[in-house]
Amino acid sequence: MREIAISDLQFSQLFLSEAKIKRIENWLTSKTLEEAPVTIRWFPWSKKPVLLDGHTRVFVASQKGMTHVPVLLDDEEIDEALEQLYQACTAWCNEQEINSISAFSTRILSQA
Repeated sequence: MREIAISDLQFSQLFLSEAKIKRIENWLTSKTLEEAPVTIRWFPWSKKPVLLDGHTRVFVASQKGMTHVPVLLDDEEIDEALEQLYQACTAWCNEQEINSISAFSTRILSQA
């Protein structure tokens, strides 16, 4: 399975769920992460692969000292509207200076 350095990812969401982090902390190991790789996509407008799914898994992996995560490359055709949405989300992350996984440490939301 292909792996990528966490530092090489472009993020596409602004916040993480505290409850989801707690659930993932209980089962995530390098072996379980291999069974649930994160999904990335290379867009022509992005310098880094965009993380489409798995922000919380990547965050918890980083907290556990992992520097690389297994990935699935999404190369299915998508419509223009969805690509524009991802472009807007990544731009928003860059504007909010979410350029490393550690930036999420102050962006964890409780269910309340």
